[in-house]
Amino acid sequence: HEVTDGEITSKPMVLFLGPWSVGKSSMINYLLGLHGTQQELYTGAEPTTSEYTVIMHGDKLRTIEGIVMAADSSRSFSPL
Repeated sequence: HEVTDGEITSKPMVLFLGPWSVGKSSMINYLLGLHGTQQELYTGAEPTTSEYTVIMHGDKLRTIEGIVMAADSSRSFSPL
């Protein structure tokens, strides 16, 4: 495996894994203080997402599709 620039320069990450509807998004909302904000992750009893979500610190809110993040070798998501 050749190490990419994204793997060398990326910041530490926290990964939440688990079955549907066990509280991953609720925990993230709580830890980041997102309840009642525009950035709050959707939660519900039924499965609500089937893809991954990346939350990064920045000056402004923006959304980037996972496929785009995975294709960018300057980030650490290319193995996804």
